[in-house]
Amino acid sequence: MIQRLASWVYKRPLYALTLAGRVPQVLSCLPPPDKSGDAARGRLILGGALVCGGQKFAAARPKWFDPAADRPALAALHGFGYLADLAAVGESARGCASALVGDWIASGSQWHDVTWAPEILGSRIAAWLSHAALLSSAANQAPDRAILNSLARQTRHLARVVAGGRAGVARLDALKGLIYGGACGIVSRRALGRGLPILRLELDRQVLADGTHAEKSPAAQYRAVADLVDIRDVLQAAGHPVPKELHDAIGRAAAMLSFFRHGDGELALFNGAASGSAKAIDALLMRSRSKEPVPVAAGDGGFQRLAAGTTVVIQDVGKPPRPGLDTAAHAGCLAFEMSDGSDRLVVNCGAAAGVNGESLRTTAAHSTLVVADVNSAEVTPGGGLGRRPMHVDASRDETDGNIWVTASHDGYRDRFGLTHRRRLYLSAAGDNLRGEDTLVSTEGAAAHEFAVRFHLHPDVKASMLQNGAAVLLQTPSGRGWRFQNSGGTPRLDESIYAAHDGIRRSQQIVIDAATQRGGSVVKWAFQRVSER
Repeated sequence: MIQRLASWVYKRPLYALTLAGRVPQVLSCLPPPDKSGDAARGRLILGGALVCGGQKFAAARPKWFDPAADRPALAALHGFGYLADLAAVGESARGCASALVGDWIASGSQWHDVTWAPEILGSRIAAWLSHAALLSSAANQAPDRAILNSLARQTRHLARVVAGGRAGVARLDALKGLIYGGACGIVSRRALGRGLPILRLELDRQVLADGTHAEKSPAAQYRAVADLVDIRDVLQAAGHPVPKELHDAIGRAAAMLSFFRHGDGELALFNGAASGSAKAIDALLMRSRSKEPVPVAAGDGGFQRLAAGTTVVIQDVGKPPRPGLDTAAHAGCLAFEMSDGSDRLVVNCGAAAGVNGESLRTTAAHSTLVVADVNSAEVTPGGGLGRRPMHVDASRDETDGNIWVTASHDGYRDRFGLTHRRRLYLSAAGDNLRGEDTLVSTEGAAAHEFAVRFHLHPDVKASMLQNGAAVLLQTPSGRGWRFQNSGGTPRLDESIYAAHDGIRRSQQIVIDAATQRGGSVVKWAFQRVSER
């Protein structure tokens, strides 16, 4: 009711009058330039193809409120993150960038519950200011008065609503825009007095003691580090003291961002994450100036990293993010991913812009055990989780470079009377990953079918050997791995992989089994066998 009333007020012409005020002639400082763009994507935009949230728009005068566009696509279109791609092209993109912003002011700036949401406002303000030189009529000059006027109006509204938007990293996006507006002189520095106390509260809420972002998603981890580094740098550019809490949070969060990287330099696929760009992650970590060591375990975030030789295994061994921060959460408890050097071997199905995310959030879309095709946490339509594991435990042991991780969750206890326990072992040489999945039954629990799934990267070639007793896996780099198991029947099945835009076909190894009285145990192993 309150939200509907606020929406009605914001749409009124009288409210628009309250956003009028002083318009700066010049910017008091320039934010750090956003160099995260991709020149190839920028050239596509110059060619007329603007892709936002997996949907295509015309780069010349796009339909800002296209009824066929879903919420993520509208958010990406109005967030202007693609200005970084145009900036990566260089001077020849100046006209296109200015035309897009000018057309938004003329045609797309009316209040809308998606496009004026605090996090989208913050992203748009930060994008315009980060690329101020690109949007000016001459290099290194301030944008024209129409852009400055629009920025001032947007920042005034953002100052009123910044604390009322979505929780989590979205609020950092909003705060970044407000702090940029204050630091750059778009509005008075009172905006900093409004934004910095809220930022301190959000740092305490969102950056856990071990550095994990509270959404427990590698994608949210990247966004949070990027926002915090940008806020620090714009404060320094404006000559404003940087809060110690911000310095400390950047150090911890950047170390955890490194924790989530596989051998290819990209991110693990947990809780709505796509794999990202290794080059962009490298650049962000360099900018962070973090001196914190990369942890081997995240007790607060609920993740374990097993690394030996060229092998990296990352496992989710924690409770799902708490309500309010679980919009992108997946039902992937105890799932793991595995890479060998630059080759991904075992993956989760991931999440990609423009792809229906409901099926990708299920337990079956993760490399873990699923009972009777029921999710270990209830996936609710539109995001978030309902029923979820209440007790998730993990322990780690290391001896002579060998690593053991044992974890369990009770997500199937209430419905089936079953507790899932997974034990992983990685040899010191990194050439042998062994696992044991156990379902422990409560007294009187009925028998249930279950499956242990290992989703394979699309570039991995898999073939059955020995009349189905083993699976041979071949990576693009020529390394071979043999998969074997006991306690169930293995088979190869189709899967999908959505780590970037769109979907790729892939395969998965599935072990089919059924619970026995007292529980069931499935043992399995990945062993390196050869190199070309």
